[in-house]
Amino acid sequence: MKICKIAVLQCFLLVVGCGGSGSDLNTLSNAQPQNGGGSEVSPPGGFRLVETLVDGQSAVRFFVPSEPAVYTGIVEDQTIASELYNGSLHDIKDTKSSKVGDRFFVEREALSSQGKDVLINISGLDLSADGSEYASRLYIEIEGGHKGYLISGTPVEVLPKAQVTYSGFIEIIVVDGATTRQEGNFELDIDFNKSVPSGVLSASTQDYAFAASDIQVDPKTAEFTAGSAVIGPKGHEVAGAIYGTFAGTEGQGAAGVIASTGNAAVGYLGTFIGKR
Repeated sequence: MKICKIAVLQCFLLVVGCGGSGSDLNTLSNAQPQNGGGSEVSPPGGFRLVETLVDGQSAVRFFVPSEPAVYTGIVEDQTIASELYNGSLHDIKDTKSSKVGDRFFVEREALSSQGKDVLINISGLDLSADGSEYASRLYIEIEGGHKGYLISGTPVEVLPKAQVTYSGFIEIIVVDGATTRQEGNFELDIDFNKSVPSGVLSASTQDYAFAASDIQVDPKTAEFTAGSAVIGPKGHEVAGAIYGTFAGTEGQGAAGVIASTGNAAVGYLGTFIGKR
């Protein structure tokens, strides 16, 4: 599903998106092994192209030590990923912001390294009382049609050593000539006692759902994927791909992106952000 099909996605996100202060792209407050759980985690350095999807989009992962933050998401091309990875955005200014409990909403404007206008819409979750640890969803658009849909968060230093349930909020975006966006809830159950932690994910809105029964965690990086996943209308889900990561120094948060695969006329895109 091409992100460029979601031409009116920004209009939907602006209803809930607002902006904090400072230059950190992801937070409102702007504060900055052995196998299995309980082991130390080291975010992999460098920029990684995880997968090129059938419609030409790219799944990417990268770590920005200066923030510090880990990023995972889907981009139309490498322009947005390169700007974020290299810290090239400048003249970042906030236009709106709000906070409800531990959820925050941020809307920002910036300039790219080439002087192009950049719109940044963020929905996130504080993982610590002072807001210094977080997980968030970013929709970013650079003038000229470069778009990206990513999640970001505070890097994990050590994963839990237990069976853990993460819960929180999701959004599912449906693209079929127009754009429908619904919010809902999810649960992610992970057994970190296993040498290779694994678990299941289930999420739903009023009319749509996504799920995976074979979440596999890399305990060295705190990243996770699924061998198979589905997303779409309840009872009529289609195949999808999940790219996720745990967040917070003690793995207290989890976030991910899921996208339908293939070039069907109707595409589905979702994110989930929560904590234990």
